[in-house]
Amino acid sequence: MSFRTGAAVRWLLVAVCIAVVVALPLTFPPGMGATAFDRTATDWVRATFHPVARVFLAPSETPYLLPVVVVGVGFYGWAREFRRAALLIATPAAAVLLNTLVLKQLFGRTLTSAYVDHPFLAYPSGHTVAYASVAAAFVLAARTGRGRAAWAVAIAATLPGVAAGLIWYGYHLATDVIAGLCVAVAVALVVAAVVEISAAQHRHRRDGDTHALRPRS
Repeated sequence: MSFRTGAAVRWLLVAVCIAVVVALPLTFPPGMGATAFDRTATDWVRATFHPVARVFLAPSETPYLLPVVVVGVGFYGWAREFRRAALLIATPAAAVLLNTLVLKQLFGRTLTSAYVDHPFLAYPSGHTVAYASVAAAFVLAARTGRGRAAWAVAIAATLPGVAAGLIWYGYHLATDVIAGLCVAVAVALVVAAVVEISAAQHRHRRDGDTHALRPRS
């Protein structure tokens, strides 16, 4: 199975995403507060979307994301395309675990919101990581160029609303969202590479076994 992503472009994009995640905190003021860019983005969102409909956040929340993943895994499993199904499972799982257990703890940016009754770790945005990792997995797992294009259009249509909702409700700052998107893209590309390598090794072993079983003349 090939996801048609050139190796050089893939690893360059992974490197850029990692660099963005690491570099953004260097722009944070003491105390890991909002940057000038964050304040400008928040002011614009709150002036433009007043108020943002709660439904904008739906694509980034587990009760809505999980059924989409289950349906996708079931579809590819029924079609016996198990590597595509594995990609849909492994990508969001790896991205969310990495972000929650490692990156949020490492960077330690804490925010408060009128809609949350306790301070919370915000960088990178877990909502964005969850949404974007699922979306990226579906793009990479799509069978055809049209399928990938359709998923890309769906992402382009919903991502701005998700970002605006997260910022408007004070769940995240703009830099949190950008970092979350970068984490999701980087993890998705790495997982896809691992799946491709696994598939190639499986084909190699299968071809070797087939050759060994052939009767010799």
